[in-house]
Amino acid sequence: EAPLRLIEHVVTSDRPYGEIVTADYTLADEAVAGAWGLTHAGEGWQVVDPPPDIAAAGILADSWLFSRHGSTISNAGRGRANAISRALLCFDFASRDIEIDASVNLADPNEVAEAVQVNPSCVACHQQLDPLASFFAGYKLDFAPLLVSYPHDHYTQGFFPDFLKVDMREPHYFGSPGQSLADLGDMISRDPRFSRCAAQRAHAYFHQQDLAEVPFTAAAQLQAELLAAKMDYKAMIKALVLGPGFALAT
Repeated sequence: EAPLRLIEHVVTSDRPYGEIVTADYTLADEAVAGAWGLTHAGEGWQVVDPPPDIAAAGILADSWLFSRHGSTISNAGRGRANAISRALLCFDFASRDIEIDASVNLADPNEVAEAVQVNPSCVACHQQLDPLASFFAGYKLDFAPLLVSYPHDHYTQGFFPDFLKVDMREPHYFGSPGQSLADLGDMISRDPRFSRCAAQRAHAYFHQQDLAEVPFTAAAQLQAELLAAKMDYKAMIKALVLGPGFALAT
């Protein structure tokens, strides 16, 4: 629940919605603090300091998110990158219309690593996905919760390239360079797709529609409300439920 608790805290505290990926704090209860070695006093969910080597990145600095979305060595964080893109930007790399080259041996990590850089059918997607995945190079692989000791350090700077010797590209966010998860969070928060996706998901939830069915004009109108309210999510929801479209739908 920890990443969702942070988002809940941002929304209910009337903080700018972009803080979900830029916050210099995290949310933890006793179990979360015990799992990751966080300082926690008292009982229940509370605002605490994140691990010292991950800061100012909101949910991007929450190890639970990247326990849920794990990675293998050969995947090298690509699934994690797409999970973030899909959730926060409503952009799914897997939905892109590309032609797969059946001659590539997907069981050979070395052949795959070469193909994503030189094979035209692979490069079309991976030239943006792989640099995004590099931001998550510090998060470790999938692990069995019962087979590790606690507190567990799920993030180590440079884990994939330095420890696993995985050749990863320089981190870029759709062409913009960065170094840290804080850089990534800042770029996401300023990306117009972030506020549009928040509006699109809100409309889909309240109107009980599939995300792909949300009319562009409806999402754009809600996005405008969110931006006008200086990213106050509650103000956007108020505009949504008081709007004539929602009243007619219900």
